[in-house]
Amino acid sequence: MPDAMPADPAPDRGRAAAGTEPGAAPSFDIVRVEPDGQAVIAGRAPPGAEVELRSGDRTIDRVRADQRGEWVALPPEPLGGGVQELTLAARLENQPAV
Repeated sequence: MPDAMPADPAPDRGRAAAGTEPGAAPSFDIVRVEPDGQAVIAGRAPPGAEVELRSGDRTIDRVRADQRGEWVALPPEPLGGGVQELTLAARLENQPAV
């Protein structure tokens, strides 16, 4: 009978999600826009950072990343029709935006 393989250690739930170190650029995980323009947008940023979501030069929402570096935005105004380029900026207190 072959030796049993050891179980993987439990994940470290206290660590920030991958790619969310201080100074890391924010990123998108999910962007979902309904036909009526209502949106759910989620991603990662440095833990505790204020994340600014922009469509072109217009800020459409601001949210704060949680302790794991995860954030979710539900823009209060529907997104307009047509092609839009969404961008992110994240800022930690007393540091420049990334």
